[in-house]
Amino acid sequence: MAKNIQKYTVFIASPGDLMDERAAVEDVIRELNLTYGNKNGLIIELLKWETHAAPGASISGTQDLIDSDIGNDYDLFIGVLWKKFGTATERYGSGTQQEFENAYERFKKNPHSLQILFYFNSSGTLSLNEIDPVQLSKVNIFKTSLQQAKVLYWEYGTIEAFQQFLRIHIPQRIDGLRTTVEPPIQSPEEITNSVDDEELGVLDYKEIIEETLAYGTQSILRIGEATQWIGKEISKKTVEHENLTKETNGLEVSNKVLRDFYGRIAKILNEFSDRVDPEIGIFSKHFEEAVSGISKQAILFQLTPNGTWDEQIMENAVSLEKLSADMITGITGMQSFLDAVSRLPRMEKEFNKARRRVEGSLGSVVNTLNVNLELCSELEKEMKSYL
Repeated sequence: MAKNIQKYTVFIASPGDLMDERAAVEDVIRELNLTYGNKNGLIIELLKWETHAAPGASISGTQDLIDSDIGNDYDLFIGVLWKKFGTATERYGSGTQQEFENAYERFKKNPHSLQILFYFNSSGTLSLNEIDPVQLSKVNIFKTSLQQAKVLYWEYGTIEAFQQFLRIHIPQRIDGLRTTVEPPIQSPEEITNSVDDEELGVLDYKEIIEETLAYGTQSILRIGEATQWIGKEISKKTVEHENLTKETNGLEVSNKVLRDFYGRIAKILNEFSDRVDPEIGIFSKHFEEAVSGISKQAILFQLTPNGTWDEQIMENAVSLEKLSADMITGITGMQSFLDAVSRLPRMEKEFNKARRRVEGSLGSVVNTLNVNLELCSELEKEMKSYL
């Protein structure tokens, strides 16, 4: 039997210096269609000028031509800015600003017709010759205008963090639209034969959040334990190496003895990687599930009178604060050990391979924790904003 599928359209607006972000939005939407979309009976379509506008002539300006091709029939507006504000149009400071103003006018007329997600790249990796003070000033002025217009924006430091935010924010805003907009009319047959999934409530999400955060925390602790273990093992090997030198009475240690010694260190390094590598996926999976639960629970908070769920909101904020502290501890310890591993000499093939593998494992863990730490901090702020 044919199913009734709802379609939600997402439009992305940005200057030309954010092609990586535009590609990231496309990747996340493709992913969400396979996960969130399939589960909820909906499909998300990405609308962008590269695929939905066409060459042409316009008396009023090329941006008006693009606006006409894009139309106003989208559900989510995603705006992104970094160091460039963009090229001015006939009416506004840039095409991105004009596209935002079009969306914002729609929102003011009917707040239930669409939602606006705006992001600013806060990366501090620019050199002086990459910065245009005029463009950067326009970006900052526009950011201030969003605050005055009561538009809540988000900042991100890496593409990975941006994608994590999108995985949470897009479903959250679509869910919000689904609760305020009537679904498409179904035929009597569809109504008779449709079977709705049981709706989850605040208490259901509470259990999901507690369980997934606990699993995520356990994963971080296991990574920390593995890091402490290898630190002790390397200390033992350092002492063993010093004893080898003493036993030869100052003479050069033979290659055979050294190969055996570094071969045993390689086994320790590989064992560490074997313990840590699976934990990266485990932590990411449970953290994303926890964040998804918190976001969906937050939608329910907004549908009830202020103060109803203050205790639960504070509990979520405290849990996120504790998780952030655990991640900071983990990052500090692992970054220190990563630096020590990177300084190890290149002695022989198997040892070198094991060392590179550990560098990769630790680098992946540190990067994953940094991205999720940023996300955790933002979620904690959001929880406290509901109080």
